[in-house]
Amino acid sequence: MEKMIVKRGLVLLAAGFTLLSTSEAALAKNPMNEVFVIGDSLSDPGNLFPITGNLIPPSPPYAQRYSNGPVWTEYFAADMAIPVDSRAYGGALSGVFQLEDSDGAVSDVSNFNSVQYPIRGLPGAAEEIEQLLQDYPQGLNPGALYVIWSGANDFFLGLTLMNIYNDPEILEITLEQTLANIADSVCRLSAGGARHFAVGNMPDIGLTPFARAMGPDMQQQLSYLIESFNSNLIQVLNNLTGECAETMVLLDSYQILHDVVDDPEFFGLDNIEDACLTQPGELGTAYAVCAEPDRFLFWDDVHPTTAGQAIFAEEFRAAFCGTGEPTPGLRGRPAGAPPAHWRGVCYGTK
Repeated sequence: MEKMIVKRGLVLLAAGFTLLSTSEAALAKNPMNEVFVIGDSLSDPGNLFPITGNLIPPSPPYAQRYSNGPVWTEYFAADMAIPVDSRAYGGALSGVFQLEDSDGAVSDVSNFNSVQYPIRGLPGAAEEIEQLLQDYPQGLNPGALYVIWSGANDFFLGLTLMNIYNDPEILEITLEQTLANIADSVCRLSAGGARHFAVGNMPDIGLTPFARAMGPDMQQQLSYLIESFNSNLIQVLNNLTGECAETMVLLDSYQILHDVVDDPEFFGLDNIEDACLTQPGELGTAYAVCAEPDRFLFWDDVHPTTAGQAIFAEEFRAAFCGTGEPTPGLRGRPAGAPPAHWRGVCYGTK
């Protein structure tokens, strides 16, 4: 029987990073105010669709994204009037995990070797970062914003392994490695020249239709695990501030989702429990779509509708630009102030 193992502690690159010199040619290719996104289906504006032969996600009813329309990265770009280069792929894991078989042999597993999805060569966060670094060999733009939002697929991977091996500890061990992977993602980008980061925490999967179908006890357990994960993520990000990042902003998707569920009318929604899209049942049956998708929070059992994605975009903008509530316990910038060269974009004066 195989068993998942992880290295204890954070997997960080060596300290003492030096900023790579960025030539004028590189900066011409990298405008100062732009955003790069590393992530999964929550941030995928259609990257996965073509590499699966235009099959996944099935469109229609999906919109070549894991939603019924644009995702938050697209709304963010339109609202800020700046380029947003999302490298995110649906199904992406946060990085590499390790599995040990019954003979003690350890192997690295990630999206790239298709441990979880039947798609050959599907990029995970590690591959997304590697490609970004290859695309900018002169060095990453130190003025750009680099967003990392991953971990949800790690959670589902941990659930799958937990059920296969009947070992509840596997899920917690998986999430420990997720924290290490996120830290490694920040520091890899930092080593390439990035200085300004925004990291999304994990939304409360316990509030999704997927979890509701499992019953209240399981909902509560999933929510507890994610709350614990997010608390540990704060500590990880605080430790990285200064070592690997000049600016570190938390994109609190957990709180945003709770805010929407607690007061859906404020956000223009009616249904925060059900999926708008009903998945096919028996072979040959069709998808069914609700009458008013823009009144639903969830498009399928785990992904937001495009209306929900627009809410995330606005709240993420407020978090980065300092127009929302300051994040308690997270260092790295003056409260309520984005990096100086971003203030014109944030406040509409540039």
